[in-house]
Amino acid sequence: GELLDEMELACCWLTHEARREALPLPRFRVTARPSKILESELQQMAIVLRRALDQDAPFTILWDLRRLVPPSLSALNYGTKWQEENKHDIERLGGSIAVLVSSPVTRVCANLCVRVCNPPQPVFIATEEEAATAWARDQFERGRR
Repeated sequence: GELLDEMELACCWLTHEARREALPLPRFRVTARPSKILESELQQMAIVLRRALDQDAPFTILWDLRRLVPPSLSALNYGTKWQEENKHDIERLGGSIAVLVSSPVTRVCANLCVRVCNPPQPVFIATEEEAATAWARDQFERGRR
């Protein structure tokens, strides 16, 4: 799909993708790299997500945590604060959140982040991208009914 926005950081690659055949709505994707997520990088990630929110169009989120190194505590705290500050727009525009994991360790970290951030959207944790995309598509279709 066409890229609407992107940012490369040491800890991750962020893309805001236009809708495409496999998924009928834009997707904000964060692909973790094997580098610890620091608060300063999370602040940069928030800029890209805020730009996606400012487009005022529904989207889905995919967190690919298969190569995740757990974030610093300050990054986790910043993420929780940012989520609360942007809660209204995230609730209004974010349709669903899919999380890709590769091991029991990344699954535990994903579950912890979901509990701490407590997003209002449905969340799906999977090991295969195809399953996560199909789930996001199904969530979008359910929301349209």
